[in-house]
Amino acid sequence: MMIKIKGLKQLLIIIILLFFTPIMVTAVDRTNYNAALEKYKNKDNEEALSLFKRFVSEYPNSVKADDATWYMGRIYKRLDRMEEAESAFKQVLSNESSNRFEEASYDLGKILYSKKLYSDVINLLSFIDSVDVINKYHLKGMELNARAWNRLAYREKLNCNENKSKELFFTSLSLYENLETLIVDESDLSRIHFAMARIYSHLADLTYNSDTYQEYLQKNLEYVELALPLISDFYRPRAEKMLMDIEKSKKVGINGQIIAFAGVDNLSTNTFGADVYARGSLIIPTPGRNRFAFDVSFRHNSFDFVSFNFDKTKTGDAHLVQYTDTLGADFSWKSGTRRNVYNKLKLFSDFQFVEDNRDNYTSAGVSDLGSIRFSPYWRFGWNSKFEWRTYPNYLVGGRKLDYIKGSLDPSIRLYAPDWLNISIIYGIDVKQYLDSKYDTSDVNV
Repeated sequence: MMIKIKGLKQLLIIIILLFFTPIMVTAVDRTNYNAALEKYKNKDNEEALSLFKRFVSEYPNSVKADDATWYMGRIYKRLDRMEEAESAFKQVLSNESSNRFEEASYDLGKILYSKKLYSDVINLLSFIDSVDVINKYHLKGMELNARAWNRLAYREKLNCNENKSKELFFTSLSLYENLETLIVDESDLSRIHFAMARIYSHLADLTYNSDTYQEYLQKNLEYVELALPLISDFYRPRAEKMLMDIEKSKKVGINGQIIAFAGVDNLSTNTFGADVYARGSLIIPTPGRNRFAFDVSFRHNSFDFVSFNFDKTKTGDAHLVQYTDTLGADFSWKSGTRRNVYNKLKLFSDFQFVEDNRDNYTSAGVSDLGSIRFSPYWRFGWNSKFEWRTYPNYLVGGRKLDYIKGSLDPSIRLYAPDWLNISIIYGIDVKQYLDSKYDTSDVNV
């Protein structure tokens, strides 16, 4: 189709109309846009939403159309209409040259983060790395991106994927380090430092290497101290506890307990008694995840009823012990990561002395307590024990009671939710008497 233009005058009129009409429309639509914006600022959400919708419908090509759509998304968020808010932000992002691209990316990222779609948040905010000019929404987006990487890392930690978890934590850490150089507000900077401190705490928790563990703890301590003076009241108690735990882990610990009981042994004879138990511990920290402890205990029991009953041999009589003193000692070693692997090995020995000096015995052995967490909610555990016991001055029918005993208690534990702990335990005990006259062993399941 051809349009014939007669004369220069008509041509100039057409050019003027084509060039200046958008400007004239802009003057009209700006008035409507400002009216909607005023309602938004006054939190008249329904009226503002209605005006913004009308504006976008009547002026879809306006330079303010993306602004209006973005404000619609913000209003939907205020009204807790998240699906509609998400749709509005995505509409803004469909125009890559939109002047609200960064704002809409951040707001959509927050919605995805609240839905725990951390990978989607990372993909959405990947453009930030290539941005030349940084504004406040770029900084917010960078922090949200770092938090998303952090949450992915923590998820892998709960799933016991230690290597993958470390890799993701280091990615989050590098983003926080980059952010640290760009932020000037002190309160924001303290929040970043606290986040970095927590990452180093996780990394220390995931390492077995002594030197590396110590290095991560030191970094954790540095960033907690940086964050503490400026940190908000919400974070301060956690930061102070973290600081206290780190300092505590560096020191030799000494603690003890004394427990006393008193009661009636026999109502018919009005026999009274008491049970006093005292225990002291020396805890020795090491550079790595290991912990060593030496424990000494003493127990005085004045009304302990002891019965030896051997069904297979038909020997043994009930014997009332009036005064019993037990002295015990054990050395324990604990290692592993706090959440995923835990193991405690203990060497123990104790001696019991009875008033009449007939029933004293000696016990020694080794026990192993451990567990492995293989999902956020399931943990496999075990408690194995090997024990040797001898009764130097006690005979039953001319036979000694010395024995060795082994036990194993595997278990499956369910943690769901946090306040509920369901355990299934299967225990096996095997006891073998050392005196050949018995020629028997006991098996208990």
